[in-house]
Amino acid sequence: MKQLTKDVVIIGGGPGGYVAGPILASKGLSVACVEREVLGGTCLKWGCMPTKSLVSVSACIDKINHADTYGITAGPWSLDFEKTMERTNGHVKKLESGCVSKFNKVGIDLFMGFGSFVDEKTVRVDPNEGEPFEIKAKHIIIDTGSSSATIPPFNDDADIMTNREALSMNSLPESLLIIGGGVIGCEFANIFANFGVKVTMVELMDRILPPVDADVADLMQQELSGLGVDIQLGTKVESYTKKNNGYTCKLSNGKTIETEKIMVVVGRRPNSDKIGLENTEIKTNQKGHIQVDSYLKTAVNHIYAMGDVIGGTLAHVSRMEGEIVAKNILGENLPMDYKVVPWSIFTNLEISGVGVTEQKAKEQGVDYLVSVSKFSSNGKAMVSDEMDGFVKLIADKHTKKILGVQIIGPHASDLIHEMALAIHCDLTTTSVSSMIHVHPTLAEAVLKACQQA
Repeated sequence: MKQLTKDVVIIGGGPGGYVAGPILASKGLSVACVEREVLGGTCLKWGCMPTKSLVSVSACIDKINHADTYGITAGPWSLDFEKTMERTNGHVKKLESGCVSKFNKVGIDLFMGFGSFVDEKTVRVDPNEGEPFEIKAKHIIIDTGSSSATIPPFNDDADIMTNREALSMNSLPESLLIIGGGVIGCEFANIFANFGVKVTMVELMDRILPPVDADVADLMQQELSGLGVDIQLGTKVESYTKKNNGYTCKLSNGKTIETEKIMVVVGRRPNSDKIGLENTEIKTNQKGHIQVDSYLKTAVNHIYAMGDVIGGTLAHVSRMEGEIVAKNILGENLPMDYKVVPWSIFTNLEISGVGVTEQKAKEQGVDYLVSVSKFSSNGKAMVSDEMDGFVKLIADKHTKKILGVQIIGPHASDLIHEMALAIHCDLTTTSVSSMIHVHPTLAEAVLKACQQA
């Protein structure tokens, strides 16, 4: 079998891999990457980027639907979904091309195929085209990502959609049943409801978005309900039958749902099986996540892992992990710091957060205070007619150190970074309050939350 020799081989070209590779190659190391489907991983092809492309269309529709608020008379609109998907796929192809171009520019060998361990120094490549070969490397990085999890009774039905199939549709269904009221479920419910699809959401918990505070989740539920989404909480699908034009689903609460399509989005499972870990000393936990230390090293000193396969869920965290891994291979010996991890949910009414939630602060026994600033009292939000939502700040009751913030409202994904920096720098509400903010801006809602604390 043909064998190549490299300084570094990356198994999987997700967000972490396509950050780590160019850093290492630019420092003179020979680098190869083995990617099964698309450079950039799920985020680029079936996650972050295509969904945000569709969110931009959804937001445009929302503006049209409320045009009369601005004194604009707009005629009835219609959606050319095929053209919408062409636009989205065009964005994905352009981004993928940019990733490949970057690899080519720094001399990384990209092999499209499946990579697996022969031993702790050797990776077997089964290319999409051609004969298998092996790569021997001084360092190996695992960035194989994750796949959609399944639950009964949908485990073995290829016709049930995940995010991948939903983003591959070329026509809109009349109705859609979404199983799961988490981040992905809410984003897709928002998109398809705005597109005119009759959406039903089934969530096992007693509210959607369990990780966020209840007041934030409640407002998001109101927002989705206002779009016509039928949300069934504290229930699950017990059974379903196929019909020519869709499915009949029986819920545990006794209701029956008729739907054309079903989409299951109940979490992710790591892609750690079938990559030959049994041929190494690498350890995984009960869920299949590869175990690493604070330097992102596995149990094998020269093998690193990052991203979803170690339990992550956020592309921007994977990117930072890729940077840390690259620097550690280059000898810097840096631990990965997860202290400040901002996150966002991209619905019409965005949600973003950083640091501890109020429910976490309670669980940890922190003596905290809560300050809430509503967008309804913000001048910029008022003149823009974007007054739904609020900034919720959690601070230490005695020191006023900022511990966590959740924002639900306009441009939350942009506004959160001021608070992320504040937590990163151990700032207090007084520190932020003493800084002049531009008027009129939405950022003044953040300022007000700090002033009130």
